Amino acid sequence: MKHWMLGTLLLGSLAFTIAAQSKRKPVATPTPVAGIGITPRPMGQTPATTPAPDVKNLPPKIYPLTGKVTAIYRELNTLEVEHDNIPDYMEAMTMKFPVKDPKLIKGLKVGDVIQARLHVSQNSGDWWLSDIRRKRK
Repeated sequence: MKHWMLGTLLLGSLAFTIAAQSKRKPVATPTPVAGIGITPRPMGQTPATTPAPDVKNLPPKIYPLTGKVTAIYRELNTLEVEHDNIPDYMEAMTMKFPVKDPKLIKGLKVGDVIQARLHVSQNSGDWWLSDIRRKRK
């Protein structure tokens, strides 16, 4: 392409861009925050009138769990369980669950159907199983 043609194309494009921008509506100036009654404060702070909830001492939420053991990791005190739907918490899926008391894993084998209690910490987000027992067929 010849240089004069390229220059003509660039000038035409620039003229079109300038014309398009001149037809835009002006951008509204935002209302100052103080003008609408909001007091800015550093992130992480709450107003003195609204105390922050004490999340350090919340007890774990506990859910009933039923499922089939698909793997046992005794050295990690962990069970992999294909569990049923846990109402108000989680859809059915297969996942690994820590077990705080290694005695609860003793005697279990892959394929066992179990019932247990799933504990979910509201403080750290950790989860674990307790009260594990084989479900009678």
